[in-house]
Amino acid sequence: KEMIEEASRFRSNFIDANGFGAVVRFFSTSGSDEKAKQAKARRGNAVALRILKSCLFGSVREPQGTKDPSIVDDTGTQLLRSLSDTGGLLKSLTAMVVEDSGISASTVTDVLRFLRLLFQDPNASRDFASLPSAEKFLVILLTWDEDLGSTRPSSSISSSLHVRKGTHDLIVQTSALADRALPWLVNAIETLDFAS
Repeated sequence: KEMIEEASRFRSNFIDANGFGAVVRFFSTSGSDEKAKQAKARRGNAVALRILKSCLFGSVREPQGTKDPSIVDDTGTQLLRSLSDTGGLLKSLTAMVVEDSGISASTVTDVLRFLRLLFQDPNASRDFASLPSAEKFLVILLTWDEDLGSTRPSSSISSSLHVRKGTHDLIVQTSALADRALPWLVNAIETLDFAS
């Protein structure tokens, strides 16, 4: 209980000190790093995303029986309303997936959760769907196949299914994506690798 109270105090102090805003600015401008810096950018983006997620969601636990990953507390709601660069966030979230073939399933899950939260604003979902990389983003995630050569192949399969299901759910719950996803997948069929 003491740790939860300390975490809550840290979150409040971090937000009050404009830490959330600083991380949003960092994250919103880090979408197009050079390949030589990709590993560093990957770690930085994953950390920034986790910080943003912790600020927005805090210690909110989903009520029993719900599967809604976009539940935020009052502080998270206020932070969400304060976002001034949603477009930059959408571009950065998309770039994390499209530009980095080494992104982890865990980070992809965080990206999907963040998008689901942002898409509560219909303008954000329309803005995302109009991004030049939105099609590639969805195709990558709907055909996600994590490295099956790992030491724990069942874990990789489970992660892959989790990413695909999360992407499917995001599309189904977002009309701006649902209208476009099928044509995008049809266009992608020729480029999909069915050898594996």
